[in-house]
Amino acid sequence: MALIGAVLIALMLNPQNANAACAVTTTGTVNCDADTTTHLGTNLNGIHTASSDRNQLFDNDAAINGTIMSAATVSGFGLELTEGAATPLPLTMRNQGQVSTANGIDALRLNGNGGPIRYFGNGSITNTTNSEAALFVDNAGGNVSIRSGTGAISGATGINAHTLGTGAVTIATGSGLVTGTAGPGISASTADAPLNVMVGNGGVTGTSKHHAIGLTSTNGDISVRANGTVTGNVRCAAVACAMGGVNAISNGSGNITIDGSGAYSAIGGGRAIFAQQSATGLGGILVTGAGATLTGNPSFGISSAIRAQITNPADASNIVVDRSGDITAIDTFPVGANLSVSADIHALTLGAGNVTVAGGAGATLSNAGIFGIEVSAAGKRSSGNINVSTGVGSTLTANGSGIFADNGATAIQASAGSTITVTANGTINSGALLNPVGRDPGEGGGSVATPAGISAGYNGGPVFSASATGPYTSCGPFGCTTLTPNPHVNGTVNVVNNAAINTAGGNGIFAFNFGNGNVSVTSSAPITVTGATAQNGIAVFSAERGNLSVITTANVMASNGDGIQTTSAGAGTTTINVLAGTTQGGTSGITATAARGPIQIDNSATIQNLSDLASALAVTASGAGDAILTNNAGAVVTGTVSMTGATAAATRAGSSAAMPAASRNGGRTGPSPSL
Repeated sequence: MALIGAVLIALMLNPQNANAACAVTTTGTVNCDADTTTHLGTNLNGIHTASSDRNQLFDNDAAINGTIMSAATVSGFGLELTEGAATPLPLTMRNQGQVSTANGIDALRLNGNGGPIRYFGNGSITNTTNSEAALFVDNAGGNVSIRSGTGAISGATGINAHTLGTGAVTIATGSGLVTGTAGPGISASTADAPLNVMVGNGGVTGTSKHHAIGLTSTNGDISVRANGTVTGNVRCAAVACAMGGVNAISNGSGNITIDGSGAYSAIGGGRAIFAQQSATGLGGILVTGAGATLTGNPSFGISSAIRAQITNPADASNIVVDRSGDITAIDTFPVGANLSVSADIHALTLGAGNVTVAGGAGATLSNAGIFGIEVSAAGKRSSGNINVSTGVGSTLTANGSGIFADNGATAIQASAGSTITVTANGTINSGALLNPVGRDPGEGGGSVATPAGISAGYNGGPVFSASATGPYTSCGPFGCTTLTPNPHVNGTVNVVNNAAINTAGGNGIFAFNFGNGNVSVTSSAPITVTGATAQNGIAVFSAERGNLSVITTANVMASNGDGIQTTSAGAGTTTINVLAGTTQGGTSGITATAARGPIQIDNSATIQNLSDLASALAVTASGAGDAILTNNAGAVVTGTVSMTGATAAATRAGSSAAMPAASRNGGRTGPSPSL
């Protein structure tokens, strides 16, 4: 009995021997091969060779090698390995078992001193509290490598990894799900080195007011590749909501790349993909891959599915978004309220670099909110090119503008060669929601209020006000935007439309330039504009010096306005070629005006008023220069023709018949036989 009492007293005085414990050596080995319940305590330099202390600390110049065997569970207060030597040394942790805690502390924590930290294994890590991480890795300058396997990792934050100095962070998840129960699934940051995350088939999920993956680098490339699903489940409480799937922010030199075949989603309403070069960032953005992208749910949605943003005006790097899968933004705000400004893809730069957005072949892009694809070069010196395209066989649907490509620079040198090019394929279905004029130009507020299937152009630098202040002012729920002709802006606008455009309000295509430069539209697919707020099939506008060109080889129909409308308020030639199809509008088939340049209309097909009445206006052209309508062999004009100019003529090909200057209808009234 005396012996038994002595043993009990010894166990009470030294709890290391009361439970199964991890085997620890003075040379830095920590081996947990049996179930161990840890307590808050520190085992320094392996002084206890059988230890159930949470923290295993070595400052005796021993590298740390930790192992949790497949049959072992470390519970209680989890496990912490700390390298405290004066010289940077490696820290390695292999987890084949389980680590769990129900206490307000990281389940597994690895603290480095500048040497490399490596975690790997098929084990699981669980923290059932709503405050701390499952796996927390912190290093003072060395690299961090995390590679999980089949085991699930779950905590308030699933994986939380950070390093300083030139240390890089690499995280690769496996077939086990990584979950943030009250925050990100993965949170990581670097100071002056790359940050790479590869999501395996198990996927990553985040909840509460955070992302599934949140990444920040001061100087270093950021890359995310998802082969599994990345899901953010935060319900946004504000219109400007960045929370969601992946949020990658660069605050210095370094590019951001997000790709992979897995799906990115923000089912609570935030952005599925948000890549941002901050106000101090200097790098480009690439968003690519083939997986689906989704934001919102049937009960709540408010954000863009993909947002790529360069915020630093000094950043001349490029943005490329060419994610080829389906993209869906569910915006549940009332259709008429326009309280949120969402898009399937929103690419924004305040810098001078190029922006390229490409939808995938056969992809479906759908947004119940304003924009399908929104691209804004909103800096005062944004001189880069904008290129937008949709894939063959694709379908783009939005309740406002289908494609919106807008440059808001106040000065662009002609030598910059700035261009805006839109190449549309497939089908575009656009709606009647107004563009958000009166709001930040980077959010689509720098153009006109009227929506369009395709809207593309240079706005010359918008001015915002509470009410109309000029001839080119348009207003909406956020206020008013006034556009002013700006001779300091030089750029070229090209729209090549191979998509069937169905517009429930506004214009089918609106191509414009409030600066100097040519504007051209070529359409080989039908354009149909209907609805109470319908305007024109194709509208082309130039405010300063530049030629206007419209070529159609398919039907153009506008129920209320003109089939084709061109306005040259500055100096330049206007050329309209109707090569095939029927061009018709509720007001006129074609209306062309030019302040100081000639107008040439060549018709090889059919131009008519939508009413199909011989007495209704079919073609009207007016200006100070020549106004010529040539009706080629076999072509038809049904309705009246009004030509006004220095020389005004409506002729058949080969005929020299001309109308006198400033004539109206010129005796050329009626169906095509009169021409």
